Amino acid sequence: MLLETKNQAYSRRKSKARKRKMQRRRIAILSLTFLFIGAVLIGGGKAFSIYNTVKKYENLIYPGIFIEGVNVGGKTKEQAIDLLSQKYKNQNKARDIVIKTSNNEYKLNFSKLNIEYNFSDVVNSAYLLHKNDKFLKKYDNIKNPKNEDMNLKYKYSTSKIDEFIKNIEEKNNIQASNAEITKSPSGNFIIKGETCGQVVDKEKIKKEIDKNMDIRKKDNIVISSVMKEVKPHINSQDLKKIDTKISTFTTDFASSNNNRATNVDLSTRAINGTILMPGDTFSFNEVVGQRTEEKGYKPATVIVGDKFVDDFGGGVCQVSSTLYNAVTRANILPKERTHHTIASTYVPLGMDATVDFGNIDYKFSNTLPYPIYIEGIIYNRKLTFNIYSNNALTDKKYDLINEIKGNRVNVYKVTCKNGKEIDKQLISSDSYKD
Repeated sequence: MLLETKNQAYSRRKSKARKRKMQRRRIAILSLTFLFIGAVLIGGGKAFSIYNTVKKYENLIYPGIFIEGVNVGGKTKEQAIDLLSQKYKNQNKARDIVIKTSNNEYKLNFSKLNIEYNFSDVVNSAYLLHKNDKFLKKYDNIKNPKNEDMNLKYKYSTSKIDEFIKNIEEKNNIQASNAEITKSPSGNFIIKGETCGQVVDKEKIKKEIDKNMDIRKKDNIVISSVMKEVKPHINSQDLKKIDTKISTFTTDFASSNNNRATNVDLSTRAINGTILMPGDTFSFNEVVGQRTEEKGYKPATVIVGDKFVDDFGGGVCQVSSTLYNAVTRANILPKERTHHTIASTYVPLGMDATVDFGNIDYKFSNTLPYPIYIEGIIYNRKLTFNIYSNNALTDKKYDLINEIKGNRVNVYKVTCKNGKEIDKQLISSDSYKD
């Protein structure tokens, strides 16, 4: 009976221990289950939050993105464009181009420049930033943005700048005046001094505007010292070098009728007093101009091809030919010179120079190291051109001679020094019709 009781007691203890062990296992399993469920719930919530955050920026520009310092993060493309447009509209109204002359100030507001910005292109580029990243990378860019600043491009109306500068030029430019030289009745030269001019330095203005147009700047563009001095082409010191007659040539038009004589006189007056600096080019047609009735020219005989016809300005070829002979004897050869088809009677054969406005010209450049002064004189139906320059040029004398072989004429420029021929140069070879 006692033995039975001990066995029962042992069994009861063993059973209780087994129950406690099972109970602890159930508690552990239940705890793990709750932990797992909690982790799943927490993880799911986090994933949902990440998804919603990325989804929110699907149609927005990501945080940390700037355009020219303007924060466009969190904006739609339309909002970003409006933000930028308003900023630069206000900024342009507050900014001027200011040009200062010595006695005035001129302003042009930036709003007048029709500035065009590439807002749409840059905003679209800003919008696309990070849009192709992986999902978690997108979330990281949203939560931990790294600032990125993008630049705008722009262009402005240069025509508005040109109009602005032109207005300043009209009010400030002063033309330089050349020194002048005239011959007194006694034969002395009288010199009137030159005056310097001034012009707006428009290249400087354009360069400064372009350099300072930077849209990041907010202050005015102020440009000073925009005037530059313009020196005259001819000054009195140069004209003082004209002191000697270096060549002369005379032709006779005693047999001319009054119409032809009038034309000779008008064209000679147009040339008289011409000054050419070294390198300057003389054009007969430019100096004399078109020979028209309005200018007083009369119909007179001219050579057209191989025929004689009447036309306004008949006789001016005698003026161009006389000038050609005087200038060539000053050792200045022609740039353009054409002979008549029929020989002229007022100059030696081969020494004529025909002109026809708009078609045929007589041109030469001053190849001497000094300025020249052209004097045209008409007296007793004789036409004379005198060429004046510096005395240093008189150590040599120049003349023209012709050699006639059938209907061909060769003309040579002969150079003499101390009465001796030192050079002979062929300058033309012409043929004339009988």
